[in-house]
Amino acid sequence: MPRRHVSRAGARPRSTAALAQLRSDDAAAVLRLLLRAHPELGAEAERLARDQLDRVSVEAIAEDVEAALRALDVDDLNSRAGVHDGDYTDPSEAAWALLDEAVEPHMDDVRRRLAAGMHAEALATLRGILTGLYAVRDGGADGSVLAWAPDWPHAAAADVVAAWRAAGQRLPARLLDRVVPDWAGTMGR
Repeated sequence: MPRRHVSRAGARPRSTAALAQLRSDDAAAVLRLLLRAHPELGAEAERLARDQLDRVSVEAIAEDVEAALRALDVDDLNSRAGVHDGDYTDPSEAAWALLDEAVEPHMDDVRRRLAAGMHAEALATLRGILTGLYAVRDGGADGSVLAWAPDWPHAAAADVVAAWRAAGQRLPARLLDRVVPDWAGTMGR
């Protein structure tokens, strides 16, 4: 006779293998379907989403940006530079593209927080990005992608500030002087 699983009252349901394997876009689709089926959960889902977006640590973002940039190495560069499918890509150009891609998820976070009206959190994320970029301003060790793009950190910081301003946002007075002092004069305070 097969054993039957008896649920204990108040016991937490076990995570299913399928839920644990979902990527972000799949999880978002499941959440949308769940909210469509149970609209009464909308307010709670909104509160949880805001709580998640509220969690901003300038230091953690800066460390993440710096680590992502320093983690790129010559193997990453070789996967993009040189001749691929009959087209040649200069190593410096490939380095810039790889570095841009490493920072883009953080810029997406800035945009998401701005779209949600969470300006303070968006600004904290921006500060973290700028701090991380400033931490790699002296380039990387030989063989790192940063070594192939010595001007990239400054240019990327200028792009980040330009994107912030293009979104209609103002930077607090003296922010650039505090976060990226060597670059502040070239970014227009």
